[in-house]
Amino acid sequence: MVRSHYCADPPERLQNFYIRLNPQYLMPVLTSTARPCARICPELLVAVVDDDSSVRRALTRVIRSCGFQVESFSSGDEFLRSLDDCEPDCVVLDVNMPEINGWEVQSHLSRANADNPVVMMSGEHDLGALARAKRNGVQHYLSKPVDADLLLGAIRNAIA
Repeated sequence: MVRSHYCADPPERLQNFYIRLNPQYLMPVLTSTARPCARICPELLVAVVDDDSSVRRALTRVIRSCGFQVESFSSGDEFLRSLDDCEPDCVVLDVNMPEINGWEVQSHLSRANADNPVVMMSGEHDLGALARAKRNGVQHYLSKPVDADLLLGAIRNAIA
């Protein structure tokens, strides 16, 4: 069961969001109350990097449904090799992947001075990881399972 809690006077930047508490993990999650999808400029490219093929397919469908172009990658290494050919406007990146994990991919992007905004996702509900993400310049850190509206809002915010 998920309970929704609305703030009486939310800060300006959070007016279209409410806090959803997942009792299983006792973690607050921001969820969008805005319309789920406004068509986006089709030239914007979002890279989805996740080793789980079912998650990649689902994320790709949701992101494409809002008008983004999407390239999906099954590993961090595959994504990093692709950067010579294309530069995404946003990277949706899983933290826990074999070989090169999300932290290493994000670190590589930072060292390369890439301007790719990063939205990270993890199945682990760890406040330390959230703090690490913010320290490393990650725009948004989302817990899996990811709310589609929240993901799309995070992508739009990261690209803006």
